Amino acid sequence: MAMCIQCEKMNLQKTNEYGEAFCEDKDRYYDPYSGACSNIVFSDSSLRNREDEYEKGNSSSCYLTTAMCDVLGYDDNCYYLKVLRNFRDNYMMNNRNYFNLLIEYEVIGPIISKYILKDKETAQIMLDDYISKTIMFIQKKDYKRAINIYIEMVEFLKEKYNMTNLIIDNSNLSFQPNLNKHMIRTLAKEATIIRK
Repeated sequence: MAMCIQCEKMNLQKTNEYGEAFCEDKDRYYDPYSGACSNIVFSDSSLRNREDEYEKGNSSSCYLTTAMCDVLGYDDNCYYLKVLRNFRDNYMMNNRNYFNLLIEYEVIGPIISKYILKDKETAQIMLDDYISKTIMFIQKKDYKRAINIYIEMVEFLKEKYNMTNLIIDNSNLSFQPNLNKHMIRTLAKEATIIRK
């Protein structure tokens, strides 16, 4: 069943004291995890339509690409993204300890991308304070510190975009050897977003 959180009319940054988000269509607050009305317009944050976004080659599902390319104007094949993708594909994908981080990235990526697209200041902070430092530690082969900087960036973005109360439940998923980005994306579609 479609949920309000999947609708682009649901403003997750405007919440009341009960944790309800503001529906701009109905002009009132709703539990974002309630069943969506018949006026739903699926946003990029929808788990249902994420695969379509990837197939279209849309960067909107990947917030790092959105920040670097769509907001800051770097090429999709720039040094920053090449290093990060190589690190993901050749280190993180082969390590069971990072499975949850990879799934989380795929699930919250479209939500963060939607906000970052209109927020050049935050995209620049991402590059200056987090992406550049992560790459520096990758180059030094200090992978643990690189991962920690990445985690700090995710926490910063969740705080910035009022997402600290969202949890990704991937308890029904399990690590598989020889993962690739397409497998992670497929698995992530089975994860659930839960409100704390």
